[in-house]
Amino acid sequence: MLGDGRIDVPDKYGHYRLRIFDNSKEFLSALAKIIFQQYYKVKPSIYWDGTCWYLSIYGKRFVENMRLVVNKRKYSIDYVRGLFDSEGSIYIGVKKNNKMYLHISITNKDKELLLIAQNILHLYGIRSNIVKKTYFDKRTNKYYSNYRLIIRRKNDVSLFLKYIGIRHPKHLKYINLIHEYTK
Repeated sequence: MLGDGRIDVPDKYGHYRLRIFDNSKEFLSALAKIIFQQYYKVKPSIYWDGTCWYLSIYGKRFVENMRLVVNKRKYSIDYVRGLFDSEGSIYIGVKKNNKMYLHISITNKDKELLLIAQNILHLYGIRSNIVKKTYFDKRTNKYYSNYRLIIRRKNDVSLFLKYIGIRHPKHLKYINLIHEYTK
């Protein structure tokens, strides 16, 4: 929710709405079925907005309850897990000596979200760095910045996988390589 979600209480039309955005319709469908339908007994709608998919749920009582749930979990390992699902990446490469390496990162425009995640990871003994990247977008003719939390060391990657885990389909395709790396 914090990485790719939004809670409007109320929105500009007076509606109470929860939305979660993602490039994977399959991920949002699984989220709708496993979390919202089974656990909360609500049926979200999934739409394409022209640039990505989004899951949408309306209802004052449900949305206010979800806002409380999100605020309670903001400083927990679930926060990092959700942020990784929505904004995370896995980089797998090979060094000159043919040794494989793996980096885990979370990218977001809001540095504060990453600082919260970094503090939570630190509690679990996972070291990470936050770096700023500025880039030029030729389409808009403007400069933009984002921040990336990076976990590089093999031991820290192993701890991340132990405590956070991998749930998103886009990351699960690397699971065999990850297990080989963490041996």
